[in-house]
Amino acid sequence: MTQQNLDELYELVKQRKENPIDGSYTDYLFKKGLDKILKKVGEETTEVIVAAKNSDPAELQYETADLLYHLMVLLVECNLPFEKIKEELGSRVGQMSQFKDRAPIKNFRGDTMKETIKQLASYVPPTPTETIAKRYGLSRVAKLSANENPYGTSPKVAAAVVDAVEQGSGNWYPDGNATVLREMIAQKLAVKAENIVFGCGLDEIITLVSRVFLESGDEVLVAEPTFSEYGLNAQIEGATVKSVPVDSQSGANDLNAFLNNITPNTKMIWLCNPNNPTGGYNQIAALRDFMTQVPKDVLVLIDEAYIDFVRSAQPASALPLLKEFDNVAVLRTFSKIYGLAGYRVGYIIVDDQRARYLQTVRLPYNLNTLSQVAAQAAFADQEFVEQVAVKNAQERDKWETFLKQHHVFYYPSQANFIYFKLPGADQLAKRFLENGYQIRTGFADDWLRVTIGLPNDNLATQQIMADFLN
Repeated sequence: MTQQNLDELYELVKQRKENPIDGSYTDYLFKKGLDKILKKVGEETTEVIVAAKNSDPAELQYETADLLYHLMVLLVECNLPFEKIKEELGSRVGQMSQFKDRAPIKNFRGDTMKETIKQLASYVPPTPTETIAKRYGLSRVAKLSANENPYGTSPKVAAAVVDAVEQGSGNWYPDGNATVLREMIAQKLAVKAENIVFGCGLDEIITLVSRVFLESGDEVLVAEPTFSEYGLNAQIEGATVKSVPVDSQSGANDLNAFLNNITPNTKMIWLCNPNNPTGGYNQIAALRDFMTQVPKDVLVLIDEAYIDFVRSAQPASALPLLKEFDNVAVLRTFSKIYGLAGYRVGYIIVDDQRARYLQTVRLPYNLNTLSQVAAQAAFADQEFVEQVAVKNAQERDKWETFLKQHHVFYYPSQANFIYFKLPGADQLAKRFLENGYQIRTGFADDWLRVTIGLPNDNLATQQIMADFLN
């Protein structure tokens, strides 16, 4: 690697840092930018960069790979002057040949990890809106990337939380059974209270389910695309994840394809309904027919994080299936329509035996006092929930009308987001960012997901997109 190559590499890093395409800057840099430099610095350097970018400790066989990877991190995250590390980098890369046949680095801290963990990439959170505002000189950034509730929470939530704080409840451990919330949910949903298991958001529930029921050699079926946590947690437990493409027209789970992919090793099936990120919805009659064909020893988990946004069918939920099949479970969250994403409250409703197993592993105080208070107040205000659902449906219809008018392919959504395909999607995402709108990228080439926001924000993003298309 010559001095010129190093300078070109640095200029590329600088350029991508100053003009990121989305919140996952480093990922974008590796995917889109380095190829040009790699062609100039030779095949050996390409090999070690590939190892480094995969973030797989088992593959970091060359000291150079580790060095180059950390160069990227330092430049991007710490903004260190390049001149201070260029000299060392140049000398180390100059010794490339001596590392080519070297064995993997010994005593690397990753050597004590589970083998499955070594193969996984870390979650990259979205860039904070404050950072985006500063970067582009904006007074406001609308976050339309995480499917949060733009209408906030029920006014009753703030009042209840303030009251709990003023009562000084923080010095006592929370109710480990979440008794009040448990009884509220059980009564409204007509399920047994003891069949509800609470988690710190659905993320914890997904982790608990995977930890309790999966082991090495098991197979887990998930849709493609769908919420990534299902597959991630299965892999952590050593299970094999098989992806089943969604229906190509509706974006819903292809239930027949799932049935065709079941093998004797299949232990678990995840159905996000409506599906994230596509928004496709499977009606309860179809799910009932599906369940009659699934082996009884396969657990089917139906994630209904977005079920309250459904308007195409009433009732929309698969809850009735709980009384018909022992091998089905339903998951719910307070993060979406209730607007409590920051409070982290989710739960699963499952059969008696599996509920006991999950309770055995669940941490005793996983829902803090204020989370319980907020969830109780939110759940009691179903009028607010209905208002949000109506507003979301109205704005969702406007989005679909807009996409039809501009001949943009999208999946019909029953959630609070729209997933559409557009050539040059990365550039459109950048255009949105420059105008103060952060949306979700990274699912697949040319695909974007936009959360349905407030009416003015929806209108503004549609105008930006129309200008881009024209």
